Amino acid sequence: MASQLLGLAEESGPSPGESELAVNPFDGLPFSSRYYELLEQRRALPIWATRFIFLEQLESSPSGVVLVSGEPGSGKSTQIPQWCAEFALARGFKEGRVTVTQPYPLAALSLAVRVADEMDLTLGQEVGYSIPQEDCTGPDTLLRFCWDRLLLQEVASTRGTGAWGVLVLDEAQERSVASDLLQGLLRNAKLGNLPGDSRVVVVTDPALEPKLQAFWGNPTIVHVPRGPGACPTPVYRDIVPTDRVEAACQAVLELCAKEAPGDVLVYLPSEEEILQCCESLSREVEPLALRGPPPRVLPLHPGHGPAVQAAYEDIDLGARKVVVTHWLADFSFSLPSIRHVIDSGLELRSVYNPQIRAESQVLRPISRCQAEARRLRARGIPPAAPGFTHPPLSAEEAALRRALEHADGDHSSLIQVYEAFIQSGADEAWCQARGLNWAALCQAQKLRGELLELMQQIELPLSQPAFGSEQNRRDLQKALVSGYFLKVARDTDGTGNYLLLTHKHVAQLSPYCCYRSRRSPARSPPWVLYHSFSISKDNCLSIVSEIQPQMLVELAPPYFLSNLPPSESRDLLNELREETTDSSIESESPSTQEFGDACVLQ
Repeated sequence: MASQLLGLAEESGPSPGESELAVNPFDGLPFSSRYYELLEQRRALPIWATRFIFLEQLESSPSGVVLVSGEPGSGKSTQIPQWCAEFALARGFKEGRVTVTQPYPLAALSLAVRVADEMDLTLGQEVGYSIPQEDCTGPDTLLRFCWDRLLLQEVASTRGTGAWGVLVLDEAQERSVASDLLQGLLRNAKLGNLPGDSRVVVVTDPALEPKLQAFWGNPTIVHVPRGPGACPTPVYRDIVPTDRVEAACQAVLELCAKEAPGDVLVYLPSEEEILQCCESLSREVEPLALRGPPPRVLPLHPGHGPAVQAAYEDIDLGARKVVVTHWLADFSFSLPSIRHVIDSGLELRSVYNPQIRAESQVLRPISRCQAEARRLRARGIPPAAPGFTHPPLSAEEAALRRALEHADGDHSSLIQVYEAFIQSGADEAWCQARGLNWAALCQAQKLRGELLELMQQIELPLSQPAFGSEQNRRDLQKALVSGYFLKVARDTDGTGNYLLLTHKHVAQLSPYCCYRSRRSPARSPPWVLYHSFSISKDNCLSIVSEIQPQMLVELAPPYFLSNLPPSESRDLLNELREETTDSSIESESPSTQEFGDACVLQ
């Protein structure tokens, strides 16, 4: 077996002069010239020195577990999966395919694209990925990248290892809930007792190596050597800036003015600040008198979708890249040619509080491990591998948005936006003119198609779309109240300060809410149903629609009103319930008839 692996490893790296004879062992086709270009870059990665050691340890590990420890940017996430595919190929894929987990869906997608390119294979065929609402795999897929939460669902449902022969748990230092649960389930299952000859590869940062070594019972460890280049020296600002975005932009402009070589990576806490920074830099770099072309400003965050691949593309070889990101790039993304890192030292994370059923947006300093990972990004290592996007920027954009708003609130406005998007032919320019997220609307279109297909499979009745009709308005309100009765708030004093019924927090409507953007005199609805509530500096209610308290009394389950904390709103709802009960004794309540009809699926 060892000789087969070594022979395969030699075959996967022929010289360009042998391209006419060299054949890709995964699809049987000759290697392209692109393969050899990327092969030279791969050989320059720090992890390449451990190639044969890793393959030998993967074959001979007595426990079936191999721990790989290396710094960010060393090439672990792109090379380890390829070597595992070579290992599985040498065994004829008898035990199953190779599955690689990532803590973020966007990282799984990006790595699948990069690895398919490096292996000279077709994305969606031999190399694929599985993320929420998108499964780009097929019967011929040999190497699959997936979100760790999806794999956890598969393992829990099959009560075994699933359809994989080698499992790579990447970025274990992120300590996601799904990754930790997967490791616990696999350790308790004891791989040697499972059918077949499965292998598990755990990839981590050196900071978590001792804990993982103890957890897995001293498995075989492969250490990735430190990459070339001097260790970057941090430079600290003497004064903490009051405006992080402005300070980051100024630092980038200073680097551009000095014409210091290399790309720039900027870390800011939130997606909102990332977008603000990108817009500001795009405006300010144009008037600079630079020798070469102006820098390319690229955002990198989950909301940007597949477009993040632009950070890896070299469209203009003479242009500097300025990539603006947040915690997503701490470990999951290794960007090419980064020589300068501008770090705010902060991150904005959503922390769920089950007592109040809400997520808190916590702005906090990053950990020492994160700070070190960000600092090492500046080494210059070769490349390893739905709604409005912003407030209206002009009166014209504001007018176009206002035409899409619906009188019933944000939920109906979102439906109206989607209907207009479909009528426009899913035009990206149409979205940009209105400040709409084109990628999110495309995802909504795809998701709706999947839901429609599922309804047809289970033979649920469908009706012709009737959005805007009076019956449809009532059906939509009933569906929202029936599902989100726990997410109701009341404006007790008419000033826009909403008291949440379930835990008596005070919140305001989001600046993106349609009730806030209406022309004066704008009226705040007294009772609202909201989709999400975030505890932040503004305590915002997002995606809000007005409801009637009578409908809440009719449709909410009996235990809801009984368990509400004492408040004026609870007393009012109880009074309405008593009135409804008294009237139902004499005759059938008209409101019961009105609200009791079954919703029509469209």
